[in-house]
Amino acid sequence: MSNLSELHPLDYFISGIYTLASLGDPQQEVKCVQVQLLPEDAKCAFVQETADCLTESSFVPYLYFLFCKFSATTRFAGVTVCVGWLVLMFFLLGKSANDFFCPSLTVIAKVLGLSESLAGVTILAFGNGSPDIFTSLAGAPHGRSELIFGELLGSGLFVTTVIAGSIITIRPFKVVNRSFMRDLIFYLGAVYWAFYIFYKGVITTWEAIGFIILYLVYIAVVLSEKFCIKTQLPIDVEKSAEEGKTGDFPDRNGQTSTLSLPGSSSHDPSEVLDRKRSLTVSIVQELAIQQERSKELQSQGIAAEPPMPQEDCTLDENTPLLTGKASTRRPNIWRELQEGLVQLIGPKKPECCLANRVLHWLQLPIVLILALIVPVVNYTALRHGWCRPLNALHCLTCPLFCIFATQVATVAVIWPWLQLWYLVFLFGCVAFAFILLATKPYTPPRYHSIFAFLGFVGAVVTIYMVANEVVNLLRAIGILSNFSDTLLGMTVLAWGNSIGDFITNVSIAKQGFERMGFSACFGGPLFNILLGIGISFTMATIGSGENQVYIHYGDFGPVIAIFLAISLLSSLIALILMGFTTRRAYGIYLLLLYFLFLGVAILAEVGQLPLDWLPGSRSPVLNP
Repeated sequence: MSNLSELHPLDYFISGIYTLASLGDPQQEVKCVQVQLLPEDAKCAFVQETADCLTESSFVPYLYFLFCKFSATTRFAGVTVCVGWLVLMFFLLGKSANDFFCPSLTVIAKVLGLSESLAGVTILAFGNGSPDIFTSLAGAPHGRSELIFGELLGSGLFVTTVIAGSIITIRPFKVVNRSFMRDLIFYLGAVYWAFYIFYKGVITTWEAIGFIILYLVYIAVVLSEKFCIKTQLPIDVEKSAEEGKTGDFPDRNGQTSTLSLPGSSSHDPSEVLDRKRSLTVSIVQELAIQQERSKELQSQGIAAEPPMPQEDCTLDENTPLLTGKASTRRPNIWRELQEGLVQLIGPKKPECCLANRVLHWLQLPIVLILALIVPVVNYTALRHGWCRPLNALHCLTCPLFCIFATQVATVAVIWPWLQLWYLVFLFGCVAFAFILLATKPYTPPRYHSIFAFLGFVGAVVTIYMVANEVVNLLRAIGILSNFSDTLLGMTVLAWGNSIGDFITNVSIAKQGFERMGFSACFGGPLFNILLGIGISFTMATIGSGENQVYIHYGDFGPVIAIFLAISLLSSLIALILMGFTTRRAYGIYLLLLYFLFLGVAILAEVGQLPLDWLPGSRSPVLNP
C-alpha cells in the first residue's frame, strides 16, 4: 500500500468525490457528471477511471476526446468538431433509413405477400420510424431514459406543431376526419400512458409490452376500418380503384408514397382521387428521372438502357424485369460497377445551384460507403437496382460489416482458433464468385429479392450503430455543457430525427398533397412512441434480470408532456369547430405554441423558471 503522504492533492480531491458520493447510498455509483466539480487538470483522469464515463458500446471515446485532448481554453474547438460529427451522423441516419432501409422493406412486403394496409402499419412504418426507434433501443440499455422520453415526446411536439403548422399555413384543406380522429385519440392515449409510466419512476416488462399491445390494437382498428370501407364501397368507385392497382405506403413518420403492388387496391372513396393523382405524379416524375439519368450517363460515355414505358410502371407478377434488347457484347465489369454506383449516388449536375453542388460533394463519401456495403433492391429504379459486380461485392462486404459492427467477428466457432469472420469471409468469397460468374450483366436473377433481406440486415446494423453513436455523443455534450438529457433529447435529437420529415412533408404540401403530409404528423409519432418505448424497454427490463428498470424524465418531463397534450387537444377541438377544414390562423397558432415551449425550456434550463412545483420532477443534472 502506498504512503498517503506521497499522494498528489488531486488524488485526495478525487478520492473525496468518491467518498462523498457513497455516503448517502453505499450502492450509489459515482456519476460522470461530477467531473464538473473537479479542477481542470483532474478531469482527464476522472473520465478515464470512472465507470460511468466509460462506454464500451461507442466506437469513439467522446468524453476522453473532449477532456483529455483539449484544454479549457481550446475545448470549444473540440465541441465544434463534435457538433460537425453529430450533423454528419444525423445525415447518415436519414440516408440509411430513406435510401437503403425503406426500399428493402418495400420488397420484403411484396415477397411476403402482405396487403397494403397491413404492410403500411407494420413493416413499412417500422422502416419509416427507424431512426427514432433505434435511438430508443440504443439509449434504454444504458439508462438514458431522460433522452428517450425527451426525444420521443420532443419529436412528437415538433411534428404536430412546426410541421403540421407549416403545412396548414401553405393553404387551407379538408382533413380526413375518420383517420385523423383515430390517430389523434390513440396518440393521446399513448402520451398519457408514457407519462404515467415515467411519473411512477419504474417500468416493468408487462408495462413495456403494454405499449406493443396497444400498437397491435391500433393495427386491428386500421384493418377492420379498411375492411368495413371495402364492403361498403360503391361498385363504380371500387372499379376505379381496382384499375389503378396501387398501394399506398407511408413514408417516414407515416407520409404516404405510391408503389404498385400486385393485388393491392385503394378502398377509401374519399381518397381514391388523391391516390390516383399521386400515382400519376409518381409515374411522370419517375420517367423524367430515368430519362434525365439516361442522358447524363450517355454524356459520360456510359451505356444506359432506355427507361421503362409508362404502361409497364405497374408491377405485377407478369411485369418483365428488363425492357429493351439485351446487349450481345460482353460488357466491361468496371463499366457495370460505374453504372450501378452512379444510379445509387446520382450523377453530379453542373447546372444546379452552388448549395446543391456543395451538398452533392459532401454526401458523396457517405453514400459511396453505404452503396458498397448495403445492397438495395428498388422497384422504382432501373433494373430494380441490379448491378452484377456491386451485388457480388455485397455478398462479401455486408456480412463482414455486420459482424464487425456488432463486435462478434472474433467470436470462436467450433475451435478456439476459428473465428467467426474467417467463415463469413470464406462463404462471402464463394457467393461473390457465384454471382459474378453465374448471372447476366443487365438481367436481374430470379432470386434478386434475396438481396433485399441482406440489405435489410445491413441497414438495421448501420442505423443502430449510428443511433448508438448519436446517443453517446449527446451524453458527452450534455456532461460538458451541464445540459439535461431531456433538453438534448427534445431539441437536438428530436430536430435531427425530424428535419427530414419537415422538408419532405412541406414539399409534398406545396405540390398539392396537404392531406397526405398532415396525416403523417399524427400517425408517425404514434408509431414511434408505442414501439420506441415498447420494444426498447421490453428488452431492457428482460435484460436487467429483475423484469423492471428504474426510469425518470427529469425536471422538464412534465412540461413537454403538457405542451404535447395542449397541441393534440388544440388540434382536436379546433378542427372539430372548423368542420375539419384548416385555416392559416390555426397553423400560425401551432408555430407560436412551439416557440413558447422553447422559451419555457430555455428559461427552465438556465434556472430562471423554477419547476419544483411540477409532479415528480427530479433532476440528475449536477449544477456546481
